[in-house]
Amino acid sequence: MAPQRLRFSARPRQVLGKSVKTLRRRDGAMIGNVVVGNSRSIPIRSSAIAFHKLFEKAGESTVVYLEIDGEPTPRPTLIDEVSYHPVTNQLQHVVFRQVDLKQKVQAEISLEQVGEFNVPEAVLVTVRDSIEVEALPTDLPEKLDVDLSQLTTIGQSITVADLKIDHRKVTVILAEDMDPAATPVVIVQEQRQAEEVATAAVEEPGEGESEGPSSTDQQAELPAE
Repeated sequence: MAPQRLRFSARPRQVLGKSVKTLRRRDGAMIGNVVVGNSRSIPIRSSAIAFHKLFEKAGESTVVYLEIDGEPTPRPTLIDEVSYHPVTNQLQHVVFRQVDLKQKVQAEISLEQVGEFNVPEAVLVTVRDSIEVEALPTDLPEKLDVDLSQLTTIGQSITVADLKIDHRKVTVILAEDMDPAATPVVIVQEQRQAEEVATAAVEEPGEGESEGPSSTDQQAELPAE
């Protein structure tokens, strides 16, 4: 049985510029744009409440079929960018990116820690919480699981190569000099070692600070003439 398509309804947006603040506040509207190709952008609006529900299901790696009033067919899109107000956390703007279902795209995939971490006298250090991949839009994984239950000893790690990925459909994107088998996602460290690293980071002088005596101190140490 084929997975159910995620659909989202929107309307063309005539209100632009500073007036969108009133639209957002008065109507509880989601303000957004659909990016088509490299140069075209379509202003849209919808319900902010409806968008929050959609985003919980879709994230940024599930194809959303955007149904815009007046258009005969839905547009296949990915949610490309979501911005919130830094103080009120109110939804500010959403960017949908229209995709060609037959062409591969790049997307950031969340890494979700599952299973129980139970290594005595150890702490779990998270190195990555997402990775970039390339795949057809409909082959993008919603998320990738990081199974912590397989960690049993200090010094052990889970690397990018350990992630369960269908490499026939999905390609992991790393820097050229990075080996997936040597690129950790999480690392098990001795608790004391982790505490020492954290303490050293706090005590280390900041950039531009000198570890020696200040110029004022040096002047105070000079003998009086």
